[in-house]
Amino acid sequence: VRTTEGRGVNGEVLFNLTLFDASSNGTWVNDNRVGKDKSVPVRQGDRIFVMPSARVGQQEAIGFVVLTAPLLAAPSPAIAGKELHLAKVLTHNVQCRLCKEAPVRKCITAVPCGHNFDLGCLLAWRFESEQCPCCGETIRQGVRNRVVDSVTETFLRARPEVERSALSISLLEAVESSRESVVVLEQLQGGWQ
Repeated sequence: VRTTEGRGVNGEVLFNLTLFDASSNGTWVNDNRVGKDKSVPVRQGDRIFVMPSARVGQQEAIGFVVLTAPLLAAPSPAIAGKELHLAKVLTHNVQCRLCKEAPVRKCITAVPCGHNFDLGCLLAWRFESEQCPCCGETIRQGVRNRVVDSVTETFLRARPEVERSALSISLLEAVESSRESVVVLEQLQGGWQ
């Protein structure tokens, strides 16, 4: 994926993402084959597969979801103030969009809208609805977001005081480990037909 920078109407910095298929086996964006040496624009929530499940089966599929992070506004001038500001921004950006707790735990990204949730929260929500609780769009698939998990782990090593409470973690783990949730998770990861 390549990034190009441009300017919006009001002079704001804009970034465009383009996927260039340099693979020998092909690349798919949202179930459409790109084609060797061809480019397609990609945006938030797009699914990119280098090994689609239609060819190799669900367990062997290799894919990614396009996520974008917002540009951060300039923090206050004091060093301590900058650190606190950045910690608050990061905490806000890695919170579960359902329960609003941060940092997100075992992040799962809803496809195609790209909203992030705690795995346990989205599993519990799916018992009630197939629509994203943020935007109302039908969730076709849920993809574990290991990049957000890695950012969260790094952040927690630097700021252990923002770790979720033991009660919150145990509630999420209870939902994640129930038999019913395992079935819902398999459906989410396999995509709704």
